[in-house]
Amino acid sequence: MKNILDYLQKRKYIFKKFEKIDNKILKTRKKIEIYKAVNLKSFYMAIFFYNGKSRFILKNAKEILELMEKLKDISKHNYKKSILMVEGAICSKAKKILEDNGWRIYVIV
Repeated sequence: MKNILDYLQKRKYIFKKFEKIDNKILKTRKKIEIYKAVNLKSFYMAIFFYNGKSRFILKNAKEILELMEKLKDISKHNYKKSILMVEGAICSKAKKILEDNGWRIYVIV
């Protein structure tokens, strides 16, 4: 979690509150870390961290969008910003779909 916070602070994201959401709450077994954060302007942000050996593809992007909808339903509020951090390669089609839905994507090399 510290490396994620350090990376986001370099991108000028500073949080008042930052907590990890358990994957069991969202009823998923995906190897993805999900965080809920509140920035200094009191906006809620959802941060997804994907670390996979293979490329992040279109199928993964659709699963991320479904997880985001589940997260909105469980937490009962909307998120101002959604961030996906991918450690590895990402497919251009998956990146385009997520960006069209308002996501910010950071590829960590």
